[in-house]
Amino acid sequence: MDLELPEPAKFSLEDNSLTLMLNVLSEGNKIQFSFSKDINNSIFAAEDYDALKTLFQKMIVSQNKKIVLKKA
Repeated sequence: MDLELPEPAKFSLEDNSLTLMLNVLSEGNKIQFSFSKDINNSIFAAEDYDALKTLFQKMIVSQNKKIVLKKA
C-alpha cells in the first residue's frame, strides 16, 4: 500500500518563545503522528496575541492535512 503523508511542520514566534512541531512517520504497517510544543515564556503580552493566534491557526491547518492510503 502506498502512502502520502503530510510534510513535517515547525512554527515559531520570532523570538522563539513558542515553537510548535508536527511530524507524521510511517514504519511498516504503522503510522505515527506526533505533536510537540516548546514554551520558553510563562507570560505573553497582550500585543503578542495576534502572533500567537496566527501561529496556532497555521498549526491547525497542518494538523488537518490528510493521510492518503493508496491500494497497490
